[in-house]
Amino acid sequence: MLSGFEEQKEQIIQQAEQARNEMATEIAELEKENNQLDTDLNKAVDLLESKDQVLTNLNNKITSYEKTIKDLTAKLKTQAQTTTKDKPELFTCSQCQQE
Repeated sequence: MLSGFEEQKEQIIQQAEQARNEMATEIAELEKENNQLDTDLNKAVDLLESKDQVLTNLNNKITSYEKTIKDLTAKLKTQAQTTTKDKPELFTCSQCQQE
């Protein structure tokens, strides 16, 4: 009867070892998958940060261009006003304007 218990004990030990080995394999696969997910996530974060930097740079350029346009527009208005003030008035004939 003792040998029957020994056989059951040995079977239980073998089943436990097999289950442990299967779990170790599954854990290793999950760790590998987790590492790949971490790598992919880091790449995605890097890409988003890069895109954010590009957008920031573009917004800075737009702001700079808008300032340049504003400055040039103001300069043109000033030049137009100066030209109008400096322009001599033309002689007008009062008879020519009568109809």
